[in-house]
Amino acid sequence: MIFKIINKIMFFILCFFVSLSFLQGLTVSNPNDELYEYLTVWENRGVLKKLPPLRPYPAQLIIKLLKDVSSHGSERDVKIADAYLKKLNKSVSFTAGLVNDSRFSDGKYYSATGVHGEIESLISPFVTLSGSANVFLIDKPAGDLLPSYVRSDRDLLPDWADMNLFGKHFFVRQGINTMTAFGTDTLYFQLGLVRNSFGPFFDDGAVLSPDAPQTGHFSFTWRSKLFTFTSALLELTATDNSGKGRFPGKFLAMHSINLYPRDWLEFGIFETVVYGGRFEPLYLIPFSEYFYLQGVLGFPDNSLLGFSSRVILPYNLNFDFLLYADDLQFDDMIRFHFNTKYKLSLQAGITWTPDIKEISQLSIDYILVTPYMYTHKDESNGPQNYTNYTQFGENLGPDLEPNSDRITLKIQTTPFDFLDVGIIGRYIRHGNGSVDGSVNVGDGDGSLFDDGYDNNGVCTFQDTTRFMTQDIIERTFQTGLT
Repeated sequence: MIFKIINKIMFFILCFFVSLSFLQGLTVSNPNDELYEYLTVWENRGVLKKLPPLRPYPAQLIIKLLKDVSSHGSERDVKIADAYLKKLNKSVSFTAGLVNDSRFSDGKYYSATGVHGEIESLISPFVTLSGSANVFLIDKPAGDLLPSYVRSDRDLLPDWADMNLFGKHFFVRQGINTMTAFGTDTLYFQLGLVRNSFGPFFDDGAVLSPDAPQTGHFSFTWRSKLFTFTSALLELTATDNSGKGRFPGKFLAMHSINLYPRDWLEFGIFETVVYGGRFEPLYLIPFSEYFYLQGVLGFPDNSLLGFSSRVILPYNLNFDFLLYADDLQFDDMIRFHFNTKYKLSLQAGITWTPDIKEISQLSIDYILVTPYMYTHKDESNGPQNYTNYTQFGENLGPDLEPNSDRITLKIQTTPFDFLDVGIIGRYIRHGNGSVDGSVNVGDGDGSLFDDGYDNNGVCTFQDTTRFMTQDIIERTFQTGLT
């Protein structure tokens, strides 16, 4: 028994080193870049304040933030910020490297080998470019290595550029991520093809997750000492009601305003609407209400409303909260009857960022997703679903199915000046929202493509919400190290 354990440990260590790639540079247009981890720590420690909710940020803003860190941060903060500034202040900065992922499974071998390049360009003080590109040669008999509730961090175009090499069949895949920004650190417009992130939770959040596939991105942000206003239009790719196929002409429009009444308090309100089959200029009106505009059009689309808040507490403690609702039964809820119809996500967390050299940050957050949240019945006659909350058939929000919840504990440490270590633990629950106890209420499987209507077109969630009422609940425990 002891030898089996030792062998597993040695195999894990071997896989760790085999999976190492050449260190990548900096891509400010990628909200998963390690730079955003540092921005989170600096904001929670009070070195930075009032960061905009929509990411990625343009280089104009990041340069300003890094200069603030250089002026007010610790000695290590200054070193990190200056290293980033050295690259961003160049007219053109390019980084390239080799990447390889390998694994064995049941006697089969999987590998993905590619070339990865990144570019940052300060064209002028008011125009910047950020992007990355890669090409991979994939030998895939054993399949990708991804744990449950984890999505790939690569956007690879599923084309037909395959080839035979050395007697094997390889998939050839390419990916491009790019963002161009115009303006200053207080007023800027961005357009590109990128992943997105929104809200006080920088990682897999309830609104826009950086783990979701890339989208076309067009956004405007206006920052001041009292508020931040954001308006965005994301171009999406629709699928049918089983997640298959690719259909153009799907959009998500968003606008938000974050208010700062006190240095220690922040409030945000935001709206989104998902629609398709047409381009709707009404949703570009900045100071409007999407639900009202949808009513003017005859309610053909899917509008959602959200609230967020941040409270900065003593001892570098921060409390964050976000509520994102598709549908609420207010008449019942104001009478304290909560076993009623509501489709929503709720996320809350507390973060401690101590002034301790060896500990960067400790955080715990909880998110719940009620049955049928992120799903939507499409009334159009075509095979595509233009109104559910998906991109390429994946959730634009968290990597959770409806009727799920998740609690996450993160510890970020700095044992040495040259090393950051992150430890994560997660506990996830999921049940089929179309089941109550052991009784099938609807005809669906409780997934993102189960809209809550049975085969007769009857809504099964009009009077009740079956959050975790199932006899069978899937439970997942995960740990990770970075």
